Amino acid sequence: MREELKSLSIKELGLGIVIGLIIGIAIGYAVTPKVDVTPFEQRISDLEGQVANLQSDIENKSTQIAGLQTQVSEKNSRITELQSDIETKVGQLTALQLQITEKNSQIASLQNQVSQLGSRVEELERLVSPYPAGEWNLARAFQGNSGLTTDYFYIAGTELRLNWTWSSSIEEYAEFSIYLYREGETIIVEQCISLAKEGTTHIHDIEIGYYYLRISQANLEQWNVTVEFRALD
Repeated sequence: MREELKSLSIKELGLGIVIGLIIGIAIGYAVTPKVDVTPFEQRISDLEGQVANLQSDIENKSTQIAGLQTQVSEKNSRITELQSDIETKVGQLTALQLQITEKNSQIASLQNQVSQLGSRVEELERLVSPYPAGEWNLARAFQGNSGLTTDYFYIAGTELRLNWTWSSSIEEYAEFSIYLYREGETIIVEQCISLAKEGTTHIHDIEIGYYYLRISQANLEQWNVTVEFRALD
């Protein structure tokens, strides 16, 4: 009986403690002052709005980045195409340079052939005279009123003829002479000194080649000289 009373007392004590705690919590909650959470809620709302804006900005930037990446990809593709075109053009230029080199070689060969043909033509011209055989042919004609060293002229025969005339108002003091030289030489081949107002002189067995005249005069108003040669038969 005593044990039962003791067990009952413990249960009642425990129940009383629980009821006391509940009542204490209720009383504490009732007397605790209430906190205004409105400012925190507003701040949280503002932060949520900022987060939403940032997320929207991030999405826009992501879209822009994707667009830029697309453009970069297109540019890279275009660069690759241009590089391919450049390589093709370089190949074409190389081929053209090779063709030009070959053409230059061909031109040099043709020029050499032309030079050889020119030499051959000169040899044939020397062998076959273009002038009628046995006839006098005019080489050059000169005129003036003072002394003169002429240009070169070609004599294609072995006989040469000089014809001259001169005029002066003081014939007693006039002087006229002709000197014949080979090309590049100063040794006189033939000289005709103190010539009359007009005349002709012949030079035989002359060598074929280029010659020039030196004409000396004094107190003349005008003089004329023609050089002729007779081609070989």
